[in-house]
Amino acid sequence: MKVFDGETLPVQLVFDNANDVLQLLLTASDDAHVDLSSVEYCDSAGMAALVRAKSIRKKAGKSISYQTPQKQLVDLAKFMKVDDLLFS
Repeated sequence: MKVFDGETLPVQLVFDNANDVLQLLLTASDDAHVDLSSVEYCDSAGMAALVRAKSIRKKAGKSISYQTPQKQLVDLAKFMKVDDLLFS
């Protein structure tokens, strides 16, 4: 698990923990940089949590960037057509 703002992300971002991950991302510092290198698997619910966190934070005037995602996460983001939103 990678640490950011003193918190850790799970190895899998999935339906069972998507809401917890969303809450964690929403409470991160104003200019959060999240290292995703330890996330080994992400399903559509996990991806939705990443997208929703970015959207909510943007509306609140806070930024979040996702860095060093593994191939599976990048491939899923491309499939869901949210890769530019998340990783640019």
